Amino acid sequence: PLFEVAGHPIIWHCLSSVARVPNKQIQEVYIIGYYDESVFRDFIKDSAKEFPAITIKYLREYEALGTAGGLYHFRDAILKGRPERLFVLNADVCCSFPLDEMLKLFNDKDAEAVILGTRVSDEAATNFGCIVSDAHTRRVLHYVEKPESRISNLINCGVYLFSTEAIFPSIRSAIKRRLDRPSRLVSYPSSDNLENSFILPDDDDD
Repeated sequence: PLFEVAGHPIIWHCLSSVARVPNKQIQEVYIIGYYDESVFRDFIKDSAKEFPAITIKYLREYEALGTAGGLYHFRDAILKGRPERLFVLNADVCCSFPLDEMLKLFNDKDAEAVILGTRVSDEAATNFGCIVSDAHTRRVLHYVEKPESRISNLINCGVYLFSTEAIFPSIRSAIKRRLDRPSRLVSYPSSDNLENSFILPDDDDD
């Protein structure tokens, strides 16, 4: 996250974009990660001076929890100020961050979530999460993480806007489903030599 891009740590570009959202619509930023607190101490101190209108805090995970897991683990801290909406920005993303435009779309479409996407080549698309959306309404119809075949060249940029009323219950439901329904994927530990089993030997009689 502190790797420099264009003279600043990559995460600085996230903060700079947040600070540019008009009318102080974003007042708190939580950096969630598994790094030691000392890694971000100086960066947060300097950023607090550069972006005085934003409160910046680091929340350290007890283990790497993933995006949804980290959000849900720290939900009480995130919801303390009773926000109605929540931006989630992956710290390894560096782009124009059209956050104000995402807010406008969120309101215009009465959405529960907005995901930032970008078009790439068909060959590159399978390396990312792919979004299939309605061309007119922009509603997401389908999403596949790194599909084996092409389904769309619109990929997930790792920038999201959520309704807080929707995102945390959704994560809770997903966790409950996973706990209540054990995995149905099982392994078969074969003792056979699979290479010999499925490769036909040469016919010595020919």
